Amino acid sequence: MRRVTEILAPYQNFSGIPPDVLLHASERGTLVHRICATHAKGLPWLLDISSECQGYVDSFKDWFKNMAQSVVLVERRFFDKDLEFSGQIDLLVRLKSGKVALIDLKTPAAIGKTWRMQLAAYAYLARKERTVDQVGSLRLSKDGAVGKVDWLDEEGRDLAAFMNALSLANYLA
Repeated sequence: MRRVTEILAPYQNFSGIPPDVLLHASERGTLVHRICATHAKGLPWLLDISSECQGYVDSFKDWFKNMAQSVVLVERRFFDKDLEFSGQIDLLVRLKSGKVALIDLKTPAAIGKTWRMQLAAYAYLARKERTVDQVGSLRLSKDGAVGKVDWLDEEGRDLAAFMNALSLANYLA
């Protein structure tokens, strides 16, 4: 079963980024995700947080405190056995507005060109089991400023694009 990120990988171009820089950014992103997930679960992070990660973590904590009313789920993988793909959702929260939001955490400053397709696929998977009112990527700030949510506004179009990528991946397999 393919993962959403694997299906979309051919459409990301990191050729201009040195491999060691890309690896370091990936490792930092993974660590930031773990720390944020721990915080969302209401658990203490018991290890030191590096200065490189601290701003991103502070950015998440501020957003979470200001926007989230309660946590529905944290880091859960959803599956579609018929279409044979899965995706791991970072966070599903009830916002203070009362809406349930699917949030995907991001550490890059610039919006990635596959993010909307990724979000639409995650929403498709989550809605098989849960109510989801809004879908967005939360861009965490490296300097600790409150994270910015980029809400998905053309979900049908973005899901169609993802399904085309899935179809192509299956065709070429």
